[in-house]
Amino acid sequence: MAYNYIVEGGVDPASEYRVPTENVSLPKSEYYGQKTVSETRAVKKSVLKSVAALLSVVTIVSASFGIDFLGPSSSDVPVPAGNNFPKLSNLYPDFAGEYAWGEYGSEEYLRVVVPEDDKYTYLVMGGAWESFGNSLGTAEGASYDKKTNTLTLDHCKLDVIDANLMGNGFTINVIDECYVGSIRMWGAYYGGSLTVTGPGKLYVGENMTFEGEFSQTCLMVDAELEVFGSITISATTMDQGVYYSPTLTITGGTPASGDFFTYSRGEYDENGNVITVEAVISEIRGENGERYYDCAVVDDSGNIAEHITFSK
Repeated sequence: MAYNYIVEGGVDPASEYRVPTENVSLPKSEYYGQKTVSETRAVKKSVLKSVAALLSVVTIVSASFGIDFLGPSSSDVPVPAGNNFPKLSNLYPDFAGEYAWGEYGSEEYLRVVVPEDDKYTYLVMGGAWESFGNSLGTAEGASYDKKTNTLTLDHCKLDVIDANLMGNGFTINVIDECYVGSIRMWGAYYGGSLTVTGPGKLYVGENMTFEGEFSQTCLMVDAELEVFGSITISATTMDQGVYYSPTLTITGGTPASGDFFTYSRGEYDENGNVITVEAVISEIRGENGERYYDCAVVDDSGNIAEHITFSK
């Protein structure tokens, strides 16, 4: 079975920078989304490089003494079944704007693209995005609960889920069968993890991509999930990127643990055939010697798996 719901070449959630100057709409055969300001990212990285080292130290102290210095209480965050999920800091969105890039205000967002639409619909939006003229909207079958930091999908179809600074407690609760084209999470020195839970099954038509940006960032699976693409986590401070409940079985690949991956999808030859590029073991070193990792779900050959299923 193939998942062909998403139009190829539709919304690209992978815009490298996320502070827009204006909204633009292009045909679905091209990129459409938001123009961005690359200088902002450079400024943020220069300011927050030192924060990364501090976060690593605080995380170690927090884990050692059972103290959560960086996030509010997790009492309202759904706890997945099983005991193999890591305890993380910064569970809620950065509503205070402590990790904001500039003077625009807090920059957390949760936005989606509904089929046949040509723009993002914001379900959660920090002050920065409001200042750029955006407003909150709704998407059929999708609802966000701020108290639990949970997006519930109920018989829902979306082209894109794109989340920035939503915290490590961000959860997608799946009711019945739901379909999403692609999912992208941004950590931005704070936390870009995702837990998938619920009684339903989530189909992801393309890829799940986690831009850890030097934060605790991982995927935790406690529901049936089928991904017709890859699952990759880059620049995370964790040495494993994907965890799943012992009530589930994973087929199509194995979460990388202790191995660190960079990956290029490859190029096309003159006949239009894909040239396969194998995953390369690597690790990322920060300016002060900090270590960050790229993780993925890989197949038996060590390549990033292109079809992953978590099933009961």
